Amino acid sequence: YALFNNLSDTKTYLEKHLVRLNSINENFRKAILNVENGFMFLQQLEQLVEGARQSKLGIEKKRADAKANKDSLNDQYLKLVDEGRRYHAIVQEFQDECKKTEMLVAKCKEMGIKHSEI
Repeated sequence: YALFNNLSDTKTYLEKHLVRLNSINENFRKAILNVENGFMFLQQLEQLVEGARQSKLGIEKKRADAKANKDSLNDQYLKLVDEGRRYHAIVQEFQDECKKTEMLVAKCKEMGIKHSEI
């Protein structure tokens, strides 16, 4: 899911970048014809650069948010792994104690001691 969103965002940004480059290419041809068109071209170019900067800031913020989310999920995962290990150790200890109890009960039966007498 996250990979799809990431690739979709990448596609969107690349399409926007392509539109900007095509716009620069088209307007440059008009700009070289006279000075007034040249100034307009520079203004448009500055707007395009500012738009690209804003897009970059948005992408960097999205990346930072995704990294923070990933780090949070990783911390949660590590806690769950640790809890699973503790659970396994407790279950193993419980099973060992059950075996000891079974052995003691078996010895008591061999010795003729009833369970109610214990």
